[in-house]
Amino acid sequence: MPQSADKSRRSAVIIIMLGVITIGLLANTPAVLAQLTVTDGLQFWVKADAGITMGATGVSVWADQSGNGRNATAETLNQPEFVSFEPGINNQPLLFFDGNLDLMTIDQRILPDSNAETTMFAVARADQPDNPSIFSMREGNNLVQLDTQGGLGPPDLGKARFIVRNTNGATANSLGDFAFPEGGGDPFYGIYAGRLTASGTQGTAQVYFNGAQGQGSAVTLDFGAESAFFSGEQQIGGVNCCNQLNWMGDIAEILVYDQALSIPDLNSVGDYLQQKYGVTWAPIAEPPPDPDIQTWNVDQSANWNSASNWINDCDPMLGCNSTVVPDKATAEDQDDQTAVFGDAITQPRVVFTETQVTVESVQFLHGVSYTIAGAAGGGVNLQSDSGTATLQAAAGDHDFQAVVNLNNNTNAEISSGASLSFNNALNLNGNTLAKMGGGTLNVNNRLNTGAGGAIDCNEGVCGGNGTISGNFNNSGGTVSPGNSPGALEVDGDYSQGAEGTLLIEIAGTESGVTHDLFQVTGTAELAGTLEVALLDGFQPTAGDTFDILNVVTFVGGFDDLTLPALSGGLVWDDAALYAEGRLAVVPEPCSLALLLVGSLLLAGRRRNWGK
Repeated sequence: MPQSADKSRRSAVIIIMLGVITIGLLANTPAVLAQLTVTDGLQFWVKADAGITMGATGVSVWADQSGNGRNATAETLNQPEFVSFEPGINNQPLLFFDGNLDLMTIDQRILPDSNAETTMFAVARADQPDNPSIFSMREGNNLVQLDTQGGLGPPDLGKARFIVRNTNGATANSLGDFAFPEGGGDPFYGIYAGRLTASGTQGTAQVYFNGAQGQGSAVTLDFGAESAFFSGEQQIGGVNCCNQLNWMGDIAEILVYDQALSIPDLNSVGDYLQQKYGVTWAPIAEPPPDPDIQTWNVDQSANWNSASNWINDCDPMLGCNSTVVPDKATAEDQDDQTAVFGDAITQPRVVFTETQVTVESVQFLHGVSYTIAGAAGGGVNLQSDSGTATLQAAAGDHDFQAVVNLNNNTNAEISSGASLSFNNALNLNGNTLAKMGGGTLNVNNRLNTGAGGAIDCNEGVCGGNGTISGNFNNSGGTVSPGNSPGALEVDGDYSQGAEGTLLIEIAGTESGVTHDLFQVTGTAELAGTLEVALLDGFQPTAGDTFDILNVVTFVGGFDDLTLPALSGGLVWDDAALYAEGRLAVVPEPCSLALLLVGSLLLAGRRRNWGK
């Protein structure tokens, strides 16, 4: 990086004053009436025609227009130049970054670690082919960045790029069309867009430069246990890494969403930017219909095995069948099948199967409840020929009354506020069931892991009134026995990591009935947190005991005990927690001492009275 702080300015109009000048929409900005209509999930939005504050050497604040107050700022030596109008983009204003020291930082976090999806746009011009970053989020290996490609060199030098990398170094590097003239020439303006979609532990990154015109290949990476892409420094015009040069060129507008926008929404934002800046956005085409995704299509309780109850996006004129039962065994090409339960129903419905149906994925996408039942030996088998099977509950409370069998490792992706309950047997057959998302998974019957199988509670809540026959790992979720309250048994070993929590709910003194009971027939290897919560206004009294753990062998112990405050001078006694699995309620020591002193004084007075 050049060491000089001198800046080569190319602006037609530059306004520099001692102090600070706030600039809104300037008089020479053309009356382009483009309106942004896609605002759901918009977390960060800066544009050069609003929210500009000038400092001593350039723009000191670029104010966030999303309403979230996540402003970009720059120190005196790092302030980019404000250009009040640029003929190449409909005479709109922009910020010029010099490729040397110009750099802006957003201190307030834009996207949380829990996010696994995003879409970002920028209107920019690269004045050199090796341009490291229009916009970046980076901490160590973690990286999400929109830029032009330089590191790979020819023949990709100067292509638009969207890159995502996790802590372990797994990388998705999507390259689009050239954003800098191939072989040299005059730089030009373009609309950069990057989209990250997630499915289980898989993420797919794709770049679009001027829409479909410069669409890059979709590149997939394995998140693994690391999905904290959006941590670290958030910067405009550079990236704090690797001695790279900062962005040399113009930036007029940046938008960041907390979700993977649909194709229509991508095109809507692209069209808005096209109208405003006069830069071409070629509409992105919807992906071809997938005949292997079947969606429930009747507002009634009915038979899974009847094709007329299902529909897909396939056009029969193209030679495929639009009504297909989601079952790998009966599918024409034996491909993996997905069963989607969406908004066809207006009240809770039961979908029953009379056979063993095999699908790669079952998705509950509606807030109204579905029950999947088995009749005459019917059941649901999860199997994927290409990798990991999935169970998804995006909204609502849904349950399986049918037996469920896993023929592959399976991710249960349950969103916050949603739940998925297994009220019949759940057989893992030696596979791993990984609970993902902030929602609740309930085991209310028997879960059989099989040899080598396990259930991993990575996020959200794992509970129920059933029995887990096998090993249960709680790496970062909350295990909550019962259904507020109740009992959950692990007929095997239980391990709880430092980020895990065991939640015990208490509404009375009867173990497993009015307060939770967690039973482990093998070894409980403990860390993390034990949290106790009182329900239904229950207030313990002195002498109450609560048998909350029934464990054969303890290894380690909880790092933290989170116990609710008690009234009336009472405290919790955890002395027998590991020996007997018991919590007790006793008077706090000072209250007990005062009680003893008072008793002695009263006894002495009585003796004096008796003389």
